[in-house]
Amino acid sequence: RELHRMRTTPPAGVRFYSTAWGRAYELNRESAAEAIVAQAVDTIDFPAVIRQTHADGVRRFLEIGPGASCTRMIEEILQGTQIWTGAICPATSDPLGVFLNVLGQLMIEGVPVDLSPTRKRRRP
Repeated sequence: RELHRMRTTPPAGVRFYSTAWGRAYELNRESAAEAIVAQAVDTIDFPAVIRQTHADGVRRFLEIGPGASCTRMIEEILQGTQIWTGAICPATSDPLGVFLNVLGQLMIEGVPVDLSPTRKRRRP
């Protein structure tokens, strides 16, 4: 537990969920350490935390890890509900195309997307 007690600064407007607890929690130094330990020593119940996020009003799920396996699980868990899912790094021969497609889909969904990092920067 002590290994995970680090300075913690939660970003505004972001809700954090624990896969061990199956619910949202207020992020701070102590709760983050407790969540990590709980995940390590207890059973992870991914369906429970996904159902809870949906019950809390979450309708968009963006997977940033490789393979899109969580995206497929979320779609199965919440089958029959109105959700949007996207995977940034699915196994594909066109990763850049997939990434740009997901950004476009997010924009269609009304999510603000900052494209300024995609512009070439001139060297002085």
